[in-house]
Amino acid sequence: MVFFEPLQSGKNALVGAQGRAIADPEGKFSISTYGTNDGAVVGHHRVRVGPPHREDHPNFKCACVLNAEIDLMEVDIKKGQKNHFELVLKKKTGAEPKALPER
Repeated sequence: MVFFEPLQSGKNALVGAQGRAIADPEGKFSISTYGTNDGAVVGHHRVRVGPPHREDHPNFKCACVLNAEIDLMEVDIKKGQKNHFELVLKKKTGAEPKALPER
């Protein structure tokens, strides 16, 4: 799961709707916010990556760090442009902070 959370400039408050996507087996994804593959809202975002829901993807495996509570990076979504980003995930070492349990 990939999350694009819009941030208000200069503050920590979230603004606008969060965009979400599920990466395909090759790691490619397209964000959906209000509709399917409509992209993220324009502005500054923090990007987080977490595992997919177990019931939807029971065989999912990744030797990478997936914690939707930790910021991976920040990006700017610009109007009228193709906004492409490469998300580089760290490999698991066993010393990562634990993710919150699924609800």
